[in-house]
Amino acid sequence: MQVAYFPDSPRPNWLQPVAALGNFDGLHRGHMKLLDKVRRQAGERSGTPVAVIFDPHPPRVLRPEKAPPLLMTLDQKIEAFDRAGLQGLAIVRFTPEVSQWEPE
Repeated sequence: MQVAYFPDSPRPNWLQPVAALGNFDGLHRGHMKLLDKVRRQAGERSGTPVAVIFDPHPPRVLRPEKAPPLLMTLDQKIEAFDRAGLQGLAIVRFTPEVSQWEPE
């Protein structure tokens, strides 16, 4: 699995990426169903199944006093996405500036 760190890594060359976006702190059955759909759709489109996550967890940046305890370390998440069959993982460094990005 190719891991890209944004904004530090060069842009990955994923073909037709099909992505799941979220924090994914712990991969429960609902997450796995979503990742199965990403893999299936990527296969139908000859694309690359990927996930896009934020690190650190957004509440740790925006409201550290109310941030929930984490279930997984970043290394554990990377391993879990690899075991789930994804071919790429984009890790976006979450900052106060990123929190101000427009959805587009």
